[in-house]
Amino acid sequence: MYPDVDIQYYFDHSSCHDKMLEDGLNVNNMNEKYGGKKPKMRDTVIPSVGEHTPKFVAGDTQRLVFQEGDAGPDHLSEEERELNKHTCEDTGAGKPTPKTRSMMLKAIREAGIELPKRRFSAKELREFGEQHGLASNYQKKNHKVGWLNQPKGIRQVLWERGLLDPNKTYTMDGPKGADGKRDLGRSLKHILSQCPDFKNELSALQHLAKRLGTEVICSPKYHAEIAGEGIEYCWALAKNWFKRIPLSERKTREQFEAKVDEALSTSVLTITRVRGCARRQRTYILAYAHLHKGEEAGEGAAAAKQFVDIEKMAQLQKAHRSAADQDTAYIRKLEMME
Repeated sequence: MYPDVDIQYYFDHSSCHDKMLEDGLNVNNMNEKYGGKKPKMRDTVIPSVGEHTPKFVAGDTQRLVFQEGDAGPDHLSEEERELNKHTCEDTGAGKPTPKTRSMMLKAIREAGIELPKRRFSAKELREFGEQHGLASNYQKKNHKVGWLNQPKGIRQVLWERGLLDPNKTYTMDGPKGADGKRDLGRSLKHILSQCPDFKNELSALQHLAKRLGTEVICSPKYHAEIAGEGIEYCWALAKNWFKRIPLSERKTREQFEAKVDEALSTSVLTITRVRGCARRQRTYILAYAHLHKGEEAGEGAAAAKQFVDIEKMAQLQKAHRSAADQDTAYIRKLEMME
């Protein structure tokens, strides 16, 4: 429709908008070593390798799940790799394990025992079951998880890329120094998170936009004043309106839900007010852009004087700031609009 125009969507920063794909490259979804209850991540093209005997070269595809034909985890000996390759479903009975709440409820129902109508904890259900001759423990079968078809740990991925110095000791977050600070140079998570393929991984929302031929940009953290299209100002208007409602009129669940719907309706968030919210947000974006250009030209101090509000906010501690707290006067001005 518009061949000469690139469409971009601007969203506020939130955990929902930043959610990664299930198989996305995310160091927070990886263990130090193989296995564990972690998602299996997609293959990735290695942008660069280290100097410590890498197993790949830049441009190679690295699989993040062990496949048939792989040598196995580097921290295991050849004998251990062969011994621990496959998953054994049953290696004998384990220790007696207390039954969970759902397991006890199922056993009580199947036994036809009437349970008093109240909520019971798992411990109470086990005691109740024992009083009626039901077993409260079960023999949990042991099973050994082999490395085949399991997610590679961070250590393995870095080792294959030649990014681990064999003469250094690494931990997930980095060892603490005498000053109590972490040595990020020996942090497995930090090192991998700085690799371009992990660092530049797109969110699920950005992947969707890419498939549709467009682009998604998210506002930075801790900046309610420039969040997507003035959304934080809209929230401030809705919350202020809701707070003025007497408690007696929003006491029940039905009243509460009805008032929340009304707070988010067009009777409160009118077109004029919403446009005012978006206009305020764009004003702050332009102000930040002006400050940035002024700093690049060596005029940062002069530019900052023209934007006292921006300079004031820069001194605040990082937190989830609310537009209602930092721009109260403008919120009141919006509330006077129809």
